[in-house]
Amino acid sequence: MASGGRSPKLLLELGDMHRYQGDYVKASDFYKQALDAYTDIADTRGRAMSMWNMAEADRALGKSGEAITLYSAALHLFTEIEDEMRADALLGLAKAYSDRGDSGKAIALFSEAKELLTTDSRGRANALCGLATVYLVGNNYYSAFTRFSEALEVFKSIGDRLGGAYALWNLADIRCRQGRNWEAIQVYEQAAEIFQQIGRTETAAEVLEEIAAVRRLLNRDSKEPLASRDSIPEYLRFILDQPFRFSI
Repeated sequence: MASGGRSPKLLLELGDMHRYQGDYVKASDFYKQALDAYTDIADTRGRAMSMWNMAEADRALGKSGEAITLYSAALHLFTEIEDEMRADALLGLAKAYSDRGDSGKAIALFSEAKELLTTDSRGRANALCGLATVYLVGNNYYSAFTRFSEALEVFKSIGDRLGGAYALWNLADIRCRQGRNWEAIQVYEQAAEIFQQIGRTETAAEVLEEIAAVRRLLNRDSKEPLASRDSIPEYLRFILDQPFRFSI
């Protein structure tokens, strides 16, 4: 598809529109046109942005190999011009390697992104969640719990209740996998309440289903006592003491 004389900025915006609508193939086509247009006018940042967006679309299509190539090229250009988007390219690259099951590279890239994102709290929290997810897939529950806990504190500090709810949900999953089921239920309940409060009723229902499944498991066969207040980790006791769970 020819650009039809449209500006590369408009082509990127059209790509974004289709990507947000879930039409990744059409989005990628517009991003490719933007890349060609930016190449014609020797706009390095525009080229990098086009490649980063193409990588995002490819990753959504499950084309992790192509995404890695594009993220790497974008990262090279962002680094060359010392652009703040370097961290976003690192995050995308880390996710693509994680998709391929390369946990070593994913951890290294998420960690590098986290160190760059000192002034971007939400980006830092996302990097921490990425690290936690890789650890969780590898059954490294201690490291996963630590990173999700750190992300929770960041989400809480910026009033991101949605991010905090997802962090809590993952923390509950980890406790459940560790067999600390009563503690997991309490954390699931906190996540479900936040999801309900912010209008994510379908997500809240999913969490409530998990709570019901854990309760059924406990009713069948469990000698585990209900966690007392003193046995709950400090960050959880803080959450239980907050009327709206996060200070916003």
